[in-house]
Amino acid sequence: MHDLLITLLLACFPHVTDASADEPAHVPAAQPVAFLPRGLTSFGATTLDGWLYVFGGYHGAPHRYSKAGQSDAFYRVNLRDPRHVEELDGGVALQGAQMAAWNGRILRVGGMVAANEEGEIAELHSVADVMAWDPRTRAWSALPPLFAPRSSHDVALVADRLVAVGGWRLEGSKRGAFADDVAVLDLGDPDSGWQPFAAPFRRRALCAAPLGERVLVAGGMDEDGDVQPHVHLFDPVTGDWERAPDFPGEPFGLAAVGLADAVYASGKDGVVWRLEVGAGGWSRAGTLAFPRFFHRIVADDGGSLLVLGGIDEMRATGRVRAIERLDPAGASARATLLEIPAPFCARNRQGAFLRGNVLTLFGGNRSLGQHDFELEDFQSEAFALDLASLEWRPTAPFPERRQTIACASAPDGSSGFAVGGFGFADGKAVSRSSAYVYSFEDDAWGPHAGLELPEPRTQAGLARDGDDLWVFGGLDYDPEREPAFVGPPEVLVADLHASPPRFEDSGARLSVPRRAFACAELDGRAYLVGGMRASFELVPECEVFDFSTRTFASMTPPRSARVSARLVALGGKLYLCGGSSRGADGKLAPDPSIEVYDPASDRWDVLLERLPAPMPHMHAFALRDRLLLVSSHVDGPPTTRIVLVAP
Repeated sequence: MHDLLITLLLACFPHVTDASADEPAHVPAAQPVAFLPRGLTSFGATTLDGWLYVFGGYHGAPHRYSKAGQSDAFYRVNLRDPRHVEELDGGVALQGAQMAAWNGRILRVGGMVAANEEGEIAELHSVADVMAWDPRTRAWSALPPLFAPRSSHDVALVADRLVAVGGWRLEGSKRGAFADDVAVLDLGDPDSGWQPFAAPFRRRALCAAPLGERVLVAGGMDEDGDVQPHVHLFDPVTGDWERAPDFPGEPFGLAAVGLADAVYASGKDGVVWRLEVGAGGWSRAGTLAFPRFFHRIVADDGGSLLVLGGIDEMRATGRVRAIERLDPAGASARATLLEIPAPFCARNRQGAFLRGNVLTLFGGNRSLGQHDFELEDFQSEAFALDLASLEWRPTAPFPERRQTIACASAPDGSSGFAVGGFGFADGKAVSRSSAYVYSFEDDAWGPHAGLELPEPRTQAGLARDGDDLWVFGGLDYDPEREPAFVGPPEVLVADLHASPPRFEDSGARLSVPRRAFACAELDGRAYLVGGMRASFELVPECEVFDFSTRTFASMTPPRSARVSARLVALGGKLYLCGGSSRGADGKLAPDPSIEVYDPASDRWDVLLERLPAPMPHMHAFALRDRLLLVSSHVDGPPTTRIVLVAP
């Protein structure tokens, strides 16, 4: 059973690769380097001698505490090879137990146990236990217990003094009693027991970390349920307190760590903040790919930060499994590759939506070939991937077997539109004109007759400007018609607030017919880059469409004309990703680079010359301050590749 559990834990880690950074970003970006075997909140974590230790925590429904939702896992992850996970003997299911490393041992302080079963009234009890685990003997030993049970607290270690601060005492179904003191244990003389010092506040769900010779205490919730941004500095020798600059981010469910005369802390907004000794304020130290709270931050042996666990505010029950590494010096990897098994058979040209951390893929083609268009090649199945937990779930299938569908989200983000594409009709593979709308809340597709295209189009560009949905270019293909390939020049527009919305001719015309081009909206304009004519010639010209005037203007093209690339607007710039371009031999080949366009200067620069893995037929999105690239076009067993790029 022991060996089997370890095998299962190892299987939970996807393949992760880092690509070296060209230059550090102004604000460093954390990148996923591994994944916890299970998502957790309110757990203990620390590092010691190249290992990350994780203890206990909660994985059940938030605020519905029970024995079933509490974790009794105690394991360590080898930071040199995160696939190496060892199960250890924790001895008890416990959440909110805080941890620190001292003198070659792992210390565990306080926490909370649930005595009730699922569905019963919560019966919660804080504990006063303080334990030490020795890696040499792999055994626990008791240290003097806290003078009162405590949970929803934090601990910090300054020299040989272990400090427990904040939190409350839970006794069954009673209202929790907030702690109004700080407990300090001199580990050099543990028999003297814990010493109490008065605290100038009563708060829980706060964070604590060493800052020089003092302990920084930040954030948390007070007895009235108000979240406080206040920051205090505590001297564990004298018991003196001093105010420090308020925490500038989200101050509830914070995590913090002390490193090199500075404290690094983050809340649910995904920003990591730094306060240095003697500084007059906090500064941004980095950003997370996956914002979270009730998580932990620890430091590794190389001076980098590891951010792990927690829960995303947008998700009601899920936990964040991603372990992110942040180098405060700014040398974080620019691109990170994740490879995870896919539950579907489609390999390319799927439709895609991104809503928060959830990526929905639907339809597509099951073949790795370019022109396999038999009925059974087209797919309708759909799955949603939670990027923070790497968990797939099936969703309502697309109503037709179809590929190369143009997709956009509704203005309020409640639904997604899927327009046109390529599929079977009347016994042949042709361009399609029908449109569908997907409700994220109901997980249901419905036909949207009003958004049916006036003529079939596949490989078109779809852009949304406010309440207007625009269609550019594309291909009307019918093998039984002469000519079989028609590139419609009309630019279509639909007012999504109309009843019903309907695509109409906007009066604007493409100056160059194009299909399979890159298209993105930025600041009231649509940018059209690359693509191919109906005659299979690449389109080097690039255009900018002004939604308000319905006119086109030219723009500087990238260094090579691309086909089937993706364009993403992020931070006021446009990122051209993947696709194919002609090499020195004149042949069309995958283009592994990312170029970035600045509209203000009408200039292109190279962000990355080469992605960490081939990404044919990719989708590209803006995921907060990063690029998210996704491809299922992978040889071998069904696999989805995900690349996160920090510009």
